[in-house]
Amino acid sequence: MIIATALAAAGATTAGTSDILVTGTAQQRIALAVRHKLHPSGAVTVRLTGSLAGPDTLTGTFGTVRVIADGIQHAGLRLSNIVATLHGVTTHGTTTGGSASATVPYTALSRHLDAAAALMTMGTDGTDLTLTTTAGSSGLPLTVTARITTAHSIALTPTTVSFLGRALPVSAVADTPGGAGLASGFTPHTVALAGLPAGARLTSARPDHTGLALQLTIPATGKLVALPGGPGDAGCTATAQA
Repeated sequence: MIIATALAAAGATTAGTSDILVTGTAQQRIALAVRHKLHPSGAVTVRLTGSLAGPDTLTGTFGTVRVIADGIQHAGLRLSNIVATLHGVTTHGTTTGGSASATVPYTALSRHLDAAAALMTMGTDGTDLTLTTTAGSSGLPLTVTARITTAHSIALTPTTVSFLGRALPVSAVADTPGGAGLASGFTPHTVALAGLPAGARLTSARPDHTGLALQLTIPATGKLVALPGGPGDAGCTATAQA
């Protein structure tokens, strides 16, 4: 319907003109659907990388759609730098699968940790997540290294504590003088990543200088998805796999 309406309204007569008009209309409407569904605080950019002229126009296939958005609140977790690539997207809202990436800024991640961990400065040693604070009244820096694992959530497991150039396993800190109280604050944390599309899977979470960089896979779906602009949704006209 989107493709037919765009071409008829414009009165396009050449394949090149048709492709430009259809691509522009589709990109605008997908971007509108993303804004309507996810309410990002930043810009939304949509790019169709496949040709829409010829048979693709007749079959209602957009091809590959790349969506870039910023500043999304998802299941209580703030995400930035979201990039999703969906293949074989159709006007019915189906896709043959794809991938997505996003970043959880450290400031957003800290809100999901306990009070002690939330006061620590997050970063990375190039491999693992690091949380840095000062040790008691000495004011000397103390760094906790945490391993990250993923499943249906993000699990942060403290592994070592570094102080005055010495690294100890977290399990051994309690055996050091005054270490019992310190070690009690180094507990595992789990950050839920709820509400993902059915079948979507979090494959990795890697710390960088800005936050946790997430990678996800998106499955193929043959299911027709309720999209903005459908029956009963007069406030937003668009077609997209949101």
